[in-house]
Amino acid sequence: MNTYEQFIADKKTLFVLGPGGVGKTTCSFALAVKATQFKKSVGLISIDPAKRLADAMGFSQKEMTEHQLNGSRLTSIMLDHQKIFDQMVIKYAESP
Repeated sequence: MNTYEQFIADKKTLFVLGPGGVGKTTCSFALAVKATQFKKSVGLISIDPAKRLADAMGFSQKEMTEHQLNGSRLTSIMLDHQKIFDQMVIKYAESP
């Protein structure tokens, strides 16, 4: 097993962060697919408003989608930014 594979095999949680246009979507998807090869159950959450990961994987913004891949489960979802923001305003605003 090479260093890259060992890195993935040893981790419980991975976060992919960075400024726009640096390949976060591509790396996230590749890491998720590789993790399924180690029989890990993977949860892939996108907060990218550009919806590139959702388009690449063909999953819905409104509900979790379960994929069977390499004999493992990959569950994906894209968060609805507007809905989350609206819920926070309703919950924490002191007045209408």
